[in-house]
Amino acid sequence: MDALVVTHVPVENLHAQIRAVALPWGLSLAVLSGGLLPLALFLLHLSYRRAARRSAVALAELDDRERRLQEQFAELEHLYRTTPVGLCFMDTELRFVRINDELAAINGASVEEHIGRPPRSILPDVADRIEPIYRRVIEIGDPEMNFEVTAPQPPGPGPRRSYLVSYHPAKDRSGAVIGVSTVVQDVTERKEAEQESRALLADLPHVTRLTTLGEMSSGLAHELNQPLSAIANYTEAGLQMLNAKDVDHGAVAEVMTAANDLSYSASGIISRLRQLVSKSRGQQSTVVV
Repeated sequence: MDALVVTHVPVENLHAQIRAVALPWGLSLAVLSGGLLPLALFLLHLSYRRAARRSAVALAELDDRERRLQEQFAELEHLYRTTPVGLCFMDTELRFVRINDELAAINGASVEEHIGRPPRSILPDVADRIEPIYRRVIEIGDPEMNFEVTAPQPPGPGPRRSYLVSYHPAKDRSGAVIGVSTVVQDVTERKEAEQESRALLADLPHVTRLTTLGEMSSGLAHELNQPLSAIANYTEAGLQMLNAKDVDHGAVAEVMTAANDLSYSASGIISRLRQLVSKSRGQQSTVVV
């Protein structure tokens, strides 16, 4: 068997050695003067260069995508850390995996002190209330929304603050719960504003009555002045009768009785005025509109 002899052909000279060989049916075949092996090497070289160019483009695109993803992740991380709403993520073993600065400050501990620890070690006062909620979300897979929690402001005992807490299950592609994402919003100022609003609403009937009394003051003065003037006239007449030589005791008694009746009338007017201006709690009820 004859030995196979491979002749080295410089790549830059391959183009010059290609000649076209005419074939039937209008086809042509490029053949190298040195045989088919140099042609195969040339085609392999071309394929390598094309693959290298495609790989370089693909790598550049991957680098660009990675850079954009890193920028987006940095933006999300910045928002997560600095948002004015408390955020954290708990695993299914009820351990802190992530927590932002806002919620760490609410809990009175640093971010690093939370990681890997259960809520009970950070929040012993509220653990009995929030741990069952976490377990229910993990077990059922449904969110628990808008729980109101009141706790002292850290560090230590102090004014209590109100928080609105929502728990959202995080699931993998199969639908299994892998943790719970928690959103905590400080609503202390809103609750105080609501209480102040309710107090003002409770005072509204009293203010309305005082306003009405001011508008009715002239009429009330006239209504009260009538019995008082009559009482003064009757008492003056009674005194004159008593100073007379012949005292008619029956007439005096009749005059004093009339003055006494008018005094009760005036007292009734004053009593109604006191009820009108008194500050009493209004009764609130639900009305279906």
